[in-house]
Amino acid sequence: NSKTFRWTGKYRQNINERDTLDVQPGVLGEPIPTVPPQFRDSQYVFLANTHPAAQMELLKSFPKAKLVVADTMDLWINTAMDELKALMQQIDGLVLNDSEAKMITGESNMVLASRLIVSMGPKFVIIKKGEHGAMLQHRDGVAVMHAFPAATVVDPTGAGDSFAGGLMGYLAQVD
Repeated sequence: NSKTFRWTGKYRQNINERDTLDVQPGVLGEPIPTVPPQFRDSQYVFLANTHPAAQMELLKSFPKAKLVVADTMDLWINTAMDELKALMQQIDGLVLNDSEAKMITGESNMVLASRLIVSMGPKFVIIKKGEHGAMLQHRDGVAVMHAFPAATVVDPTGAGDSFAGGLMGYLAQVD
């Protein structure tokens, strides 16, 4: 009986900032499942948030991938930075939030942080900035995307996953 991954955190007054209080890996602590043969030819692969070593192992199941994008979080930055840096050498894009970008690079300026992340291997990085939208940095330049204005935000947990899923779905559709 596998238990689901569980993240517990507390959002600060600035809802773009959060503190991780508890992480229960659940199923993410188990061996990586085998990718069924009918999915191994997938060309668009999103390596959702899990340990970077597991993401690298999973990536081996997709030899025909044209675009590989990964997600990460503060837990893996704090506990598996070497593996995360190795993963960045194998992916096309990385999606993370501004505090995670600062953790990886030590840089509080997101333009500089994004350039540093691209220099670590991925062709592009998307830094989510909560209510301020997102920033795309690639080897040829930068683009900024505004967020839809909302007067009340209750709990943004999972919003980044939804953003990344929508991004990958769109990119697969337009190809």
